[in-house]
Amino acid sequence: MIIGIKTLNYSASFFEDEDEKDEPSKIDKLFEKIFKDKTNDVMLGISLIISILLATALFFVLPTIIASFFRKSISDKSIVLNILEGIVRIVIFILYVYFIGKMEDISKVYEYHGAEHKSIFCYESGEELTPENAQKFTRFHPRCGTNFCFW
Repeated sequence: MIIGIKTLNYSASFFEDEDEKDEPSKIDKLFEKIFKDKTNDVMLGISLIISILLATALFFVLPTIIASFFRKSISDKSIVLNILEGIVRIVIFILYVYFIGKMEDISKVYEYHGAEHKSIFCYESGEELTPENAQKFTRFHPRCGTNFCFW
């Protein structure tokens, strides 16, 4: 994960926004004063910790809290409570994927991801890898890593 994040940051450094060339904010100046050349690593660490905490709250704690509201009506049937909690997790995950897909940058990622699947199908079928040939294939790939996230 660290290698992936560093690679994404390296790639993103070539496409800086116009806003980033403006005057650094007070927080940026403070972080640079305190952490000097380690500022990016510290910011990355902080954002990683916040991301893990939010993901834990959203995908583990919230479904457990929601399912616990039904604990009294379900009584001692813990299997039913677990299934209900699983359904809540699935609904939250689907809503999460849907709503982040509405973000402009993530929408582009979804588009490229689907095109990647088409390309892989084209390559695996032995056809020449051209845009015209790739368009014939579906964007759903059975060995997609994102599917493992869901399952």
